[in-house]
Amino acid sequence: MNTYEIEHLVEQQMLIEDITNNLNVGICQYDAMENKFLYLSPAMEGLLGIPVADVLRDHRMFIANCLTEDVADLARFYKGAFKEQTDVEYRVLDTVEEIRWLRTTITPILDEAGNVLRYISITQDITNQKLHDELLQKWDKLNVVGQLAASLAHQIRNPLTTIKGFIQLLELKNDKSFKAIMTEEVEMIESIIEEFLQLAKPSSTSEFSIASVQNKIKRAVSLLEKEAMLRDIEIQVFQNSEDAFIRCESKQIQQVFMNIIKNSIEAMPSGGIIEIRTAVEADNMVKITIADTGSGMSMERLQKLGEPFYSQNEKGTGLGLMVSYKIIESHNGTIQFSSQEGVGTTVEIRLPIIIPS
Repeated sequence: MNTYEIEHLVEQQMLIEDITNNLNVGICQYDAMENKFLYLSPAMEGLLGIPVADVLRDHRMFIANCLTEDVADLARFYKGAFKEQTDVEYRVLDTVEEIRWLRTTITPILDEAGNVLRYISITQDITNQKLHDELLQKWDKLNVVGQLAASLAHQIRNPLTTIKGFIQLLELKNDKSFKAIMTEEVEMIESIIEEFLQLAKPSSTSEFSIASVQNKIKRAVSLLEKEAMLRDIEIQVFQNSEDAFIRCESKQIQQVFMNIIKNSIEAMPSGGIIEIRTAVEADNMVKITIADTGSGMSMERLQKLGEPFYSQNEKGTGLGLMVSYKIIESHNGTIQFSSQEGVGTTVEIRLPIIIPS
């Protein structure tokens, strides 16, 4: 190697050091074979709250100030667990005992056999970003609560106005028909408040148990079969030959099936057919399909399903579907609607199943 090449290498090294020493992000190189850090840029000391020399002496010092509940994810790179570029977000206690969020982007360097030789990582402080995201979430929640409160007040005000009017009429004329109308309006208020409370009820208080999907469907059908017959609607159930078992809050899942079937019944005022099918899928999920031959919905109406106080039913509140969405989400499942005007609506619910040991 001639003098020019040596000078060029020295110049390149000085440039790299100049960049890394003045960046406000931390750069590290870790030897996964020797279990030690080969390099930590000066910025790492401020980010971790630990002298770089201490981390170079003992690699475990890297997570010394990390919050206990975040240690496991971060410590995985010591074991060669990251085989592709990965972002890890974690919290540390800084020198003044304040919690700060860090994000480390870890890039592995592999040998021909796919074993991790080294890690190159870039660490940055994302505390302000986290605070900003948290603030946005709070504003979103406040916005939703405001919309719900306004909609709830509007929905309750309508029957209350009716009741108030009939009370004034009762003072002038004693008519028994007024009592039936007032009772119906009071029951509507009770229904709205009950659905609202179900929506607000924390799912963490629910008791989960193992239940048969087929039994839950049979129970829902038996409770609604008479109402369907009165409307000239046939409910056909096609159960999979093998039953599926799910871990669930039994009453909540029952409520979801009843909400969906009831919606299908109300979508067929002139009669029709409701088909219910179950199938166990390859990804350890059970799919429950509920399809009706009702009036169907336009794409615009379909996109509004699950919003508070949006309902196809003239007297509905829309909270039933919103509650159903929340229940399925709390059970780590999904619920999807597809519909065609004049043809009908199909609902697909997917829930994780219990695998027999």
